[in-house]
Amino acid sequence: AVVAEAGLQAEVIDIDAFTLENMYEANYEINEGEIIALVNIGAAITTLNIVRSGASVFTRDVASGGNILTPRGSYLYASRFLQQSLKRPGQFFSG
Repeated sequence: AVVAEAGLQAEVIDIDAFTLENMYEANYEINEGEIIALVNIGAAITTLNIVRSGASVFTRDVASGGNILTPRGSYLYASRFLQQSLKRPGQFFSG
């Protein structure tokens, strides 16, 4: 309805998990019996799609993504940087 109200006509509508699968299949050959895990870690949602022999057998959206990981990773990086800097007097500040 929103698309029509905007004066547009939808040609293709895709779901995140299947979009990722379609992109993979367009770029890589999938062999019979091959199992592939496709993971898209977005800011707020992580999408998982398990593909076997070119067919999706499991999909799941998890309501956590990079927004949860980034602050923790930044904290750990900053903490390690400070620890290393304090071990080297005179190198913490430059100029």
